[in-house]
Amino acid sequence: MALCCTFHTIDEPYLYYLNYLYQRLFSHNPTIILCSLSVLATCLYLFDESAHDLLAYQREVLWSQPWRLITANICHTNGYHLVFNLAGLILLQQLFHFTSRKLILLLLISSLCVTVGLYIFEPTVNWYVGLSGSLHALFAYGALQDIHKKVKFGQLLLCGLIVKLIYEHAFESIWIAQLIEANVMTSSHVIGAMAGVAYFVLEAAFRLKSNKSNLTK
Repeated sequence: MALCCTFHTIDEPYLYYLNYLYQRLFSHNPTIILCSLSVLATCLYLFDESAHDLLAYQREVLWSQPWRLITANICHTNGYHLVFNLAGLILLQQLFHFTSRKLILLLLISSLCVTVGLYIFEPTVNWYVGLSGSLHALFAYGALQDIHKKVKFGQLLLCGLIVKLIYEHAFESIWIAQLIEANVMTSSHVIGAMAGVAYFVLEAAFRLKSNKSNLTK
C-alpha cells in the first residue's frame, strides 16, 4: 500500500504539469500552432522534391497512401506560394482570433474536405499542394462568426469572399499562376469555403440542440 501511495504522489504532480503545459501552449495560445505549422511547411519546402513525392495529393495513389489527404495542404510549389499561404494564415488569425482548438479543427477538417472534394469533383486533377483551400474555410467561418456576433464588417467580409470566388472562376489568375509556378486550383477555394460554411452551420445546430436540451431538463 505504501508503494502505491508513493506512485500516486509522483504521478499526480507529473500529470498536473503535463496538463498545465498543454493548456498554456495549445488551449490559450494559437501562436504556438501558427509557428509550428509555419516551421513544418518551411522545412518541407526546403527538403528536396522527394518529400513532395511522398506528401502531395496524387490521385492514383491517394487511397493507398491516405496521409496525403492532410499533408498535401502543407506542401508548396515554391517560395512565393509558401509565403502567400503562411502570410494569409497569420492575417486570418489576427482578423478572427481563433482559439487554438478551433484553429486546429478547422485546418484539419477543411484539409480533408478539400482533398476529398478534389477527388470527387475534379477527376482530371492528378496533383495538388497548398493551404489556400483551408484558408478560404477559415475566412468563410470567421466571416459567418462575425455576422453571428454582430461584429462590424462581417457581412462585408462574406460578400468580399463571394465576389472573389466568382471572379476567380470567371477570370484566370495568370500572374499568380506565374508566381507560384502552377495553375491556381480555384475549385479548392470553393470547396474550402463550403467546408467553412458547413462547419459553422453544424456547430450552430449542435449549439441550438444543446441549448434546447438544457431548457427541457
